[in-house]
Amino acid sequence: MDVCSLLVLHLWGLLLFLGAGEGLNCWHCIAENCDQNPEDNYKAYKTECQPGQQCQKVYFKMKSDVKATEYSSTVRSCAEQCQDQDDFPNCTEWQSITRGCVRRSCCSDDDLCNAAHTLHHQHQHHTLITMWLGLLVMVMASLVAGSACWGS
Repeated sequence: MDVCSLLVLHLWGLLLFLGAGEGLNCWHCIAENCDQNPEDNYKAYKTECQPGQQCQKVYFKMKSDVKATEYSSTVRSCAEQCQDQDDFPNCTEWQSITRGCVRRSCCSDDDLCNAAHTLHHQHQHHTLITMWLGLLVMVMASLVAGSACWGS
């Protein structure tokens, strides 16, 4: 095999390597203290989502009219068909007692994007961008190598 053929073969191998990246990684935490920074929380761990899933962070708050107690919870996980939701600006006392109020933030723009208090909402996953840029570079390199090696 000549040098030009090896060059094209290596370029396409690199493309396959770039395209075979891992899926989106999210924080997973279902415990009492998941509102804390997941980096510092031993109950939180990194998990790879299934294709098509996004990272989510859900904050829930509910009041008990019997005990005059307020309950709250934060959960981080992968989710399918995740949609941002924020009940808190219009959460009435009745809603807070009967079903609670929810703030759900969804993201897929970067690994572990459900860590921060405020999440990104670009909904573009960096692996797909990397794959398409890699494809563009490989096609251009193959065209250049092909014209240089075979005089086309």
